Amino acid sequence: MTEGLGPQRSSRSRPVTRIARWVGGVALIVLGLALSVPGIPGPGIIVLLLGVFVLLPESPWLRKKYAALKRRYPRIIGPIERRLRKSRDRAA
Repeated sequence: MTEGLGPQRSSRSRPVTRIARWVGGVALIVLGLALSVPGIPGPGIIVLLLGVFVLLPESPWLRKKYAALKRRYPRIIGPIERRLRKSRDRAA
């Protein structure tokens, strides 16, 4: 189920990585919600979605919802998937 989410890390660094990912993802979601309030300038929805994408590898619930969105809106999710794949290919 975790295929394509990157290389496996050693067992010692994995909990640190998971905690950092959760803290960063939740912080981005909270910041996105704050920026989405009318009257506060900023790209709230984009920051919120970025937080969701950070948490995607860590949350089975989010992966299930993402798969449902991908089936329902392939024209929207397709370009996002291509950009993510292209950036992973460049990093590798």
